[in-house]
Amino acid sequence: MEQGKLDQAESIYRALLAERPDDPRLTRGLAEVQRRQQGPETLPGEGDHVTLAARGEGLRCSWQVTEQGQARARLVLAAPGRLALRLVSFPITAGSSPVDTHLSQTAGELIVTPPAGDLIGAAVGLLSDAGDFVSITHCRPLRLRS
Repeated sequence: MEQGKLDQAESIYRALLAERPDDPRLTRGLAEVQRRQQGPETLPGEGDHVTLAARGEGLRCSWQVTEQGQARARLVLAAPGRLALRLVSFPITAGSSPVDTHLSQTAGELIVTPPAGDLIGAAVGLLSDAGDFVSITHCRPLRLRS
């Protein structure tokens, strides 16, 4: 892959995955080869992204994910998954957990109640029924409290 021989790299990853289908490094490697094969997905500003902004007592979350981003996440997740927004508060403390909201659209905006914490991070990705989450895109944490 690093030599730019993406077709050969894909063949090698597929052969290795046939022998070791549960190896997450191989799955991620194949996903990266496929991403590189596709080249630039979209024009700037039209690709996968999520943003957070404070809005009164809530957070305004806007997102957009491409089919290519979802395909890579499905490959890594290796299980059926639903599109979800995940909010994480920092610092992470005992008993704190991410807050997941299922999304019915690949692009949109919604107002959510922020979890307790000084910093809030957001990611949009696929969430399996078992609770496994694979991020498609994420943003820098937003500072809510000083």
